[in-house]
Amino acid sequence: MGLRVVVVGLACAGCVGASTSPHARAVDETERWSVEEARERLADAERVDSTSFGFARAPVWLDVDAGDAEVLEVGYPQLDYLDVWVGDTHYALGDQRVFGARPIPHPTVAIPIEGSPITIRAESSGALAVPLRGWSDAAFRDHARDLQLGFGFFYAFLLALALYNLFLFASLRTRAYGYYFGWLFAVVISQAGFSGHAAMYLWPNHPWWANASPTVFLCWSAAFGNLFVDAMMDLGDVAPRWSKAVRGVAYSFLVVGAGLLFVYSIVPLVLLLGLIDVPLIVAAIVGGLRRKQRSAVFIAVGGACFLPWYLVFALANQGALPM
Repeated sequence: MGLRVVVVGLACAGCVGASTSPHARAVDETERWSVEEARERLADAERVDSTSFGFARAPVWLDVDAGDAEVLEVGYPQLDYLDVWVGDTHYALGDQRVFGARPIPHPTVAIPIEGSPITIRAESSGALAVPLRGWSDAAFRDHARDLQLGFGFFYAFLLALALYNLFLFASLRTRAYGYYFGWLFAVVISQAGFSGHAAMYLWPNHPWWANASPTVFLCWSAAFGNLFVDAMMDLGDVAPRWSKAVRGVAYSFLVVGAGLLFVYSIVPLVLLLGLIDVPLIVAAIVGGLRRKQRSAVFIAVGGACFLPWYLVFALANQGALPM
């Protein structure tokens, strides 16, 4: 995950998109507002800087001032329903709708700006965040090209590493390599989903799966990660109680991941399990370091890259940090 941050950072080093905040915000508790009624309410609404709303269930309306931008980008592609009105033109978007409905083919949501006012309605059964940036046409094309190149490197590196570990597992029959392959593969699919590439390239005509798969594979990556730590550090032999706890959380992640396929509203359980899992894994690693296990040193280095990202991601999804 640390590699992902570096890759995306390098890809965006020359980006010149401008933030469009602050925005007027209104929450539709009745879920019945028309765009005309919403615009009337937004005219008197307070203006806010944050566009992360945690696990809000009611639709959120925003009035956006994009300045001189020619393209408006919504940088969080996991919104279930995203309706954008540019003047009288309505775009019905979101990951519960087919990818082909998007006016600009891009992993995140990008809308051409050809009028005003700009009004957004966002609704989601998971985390609700509407990070916005405005671009000129030329700057957006450069941004899209650089981002694709950076993510291409990221996916290729992790998939190559995953296949290498699958080869080691098939050759040596060592469980740790199999778990590591499972973790890497699930991480790639999950990140492709959260970044919008899975919906764009893998299942553009299956919005239900495009919506659910990132969190499902996030759960399964956490499960395989725990099983890898347990096997790599031989916790079953050196610390049986820690082994039961680590494996117990892993199995919980597998169950919740499967449950999301049927009841997606249980997604807050993923965050709850994550908040339990992070200190548990840290404690298990610290115990291994105290026992002077060599494997604990390698896992600690990897955890130092992954766990901070996971914590920041969880807090951003809760609205505690801007996305």
